[in-house]
Amino acid sequence: MPLATSMTKNVDFIVIGERVTVCAVEEDFHSILAGYGSGNGLSIKLADERLNSFMGVEGFDPRPILKNMESPILWFFGTKDDVIPVNASMEVLDKMNKNNLEIILLPIGDHNVKNY
Repeated sequence: MPLATSMTKNVDFIVIGERVTVCAVEEDFHSILAGYGSGNGLSIKLADERLNSFMGVEGFDPRPILKNMESPILWFFGTKDDVIPVNASMEVLDKMNKNNLEIILLPIGDHNVKNY
């Protein structure tokens, strides 16, 4: 969504659910470690720890686009999402320290934004 909205000036606000702010290869690496949401991979905590030592080649990186976005953004993450690196994504957003961003953390939300 950030890439698409960066190509137009007619965006009043953006709502994003369960999407990453890290590069595509980091996302894929984390997903592989966590078992692609199958429940058969590493725990989210272990996958996060291993992601911190990721040394692979990066793919598409949304961070430069996110830094330049001026539209208000509402971003949803779930703490039980074992498909994307939620903690790494939230860390990127926190470091940007943007006034136009609000993050909602679903305490037991999964990748499908189910919070029950």
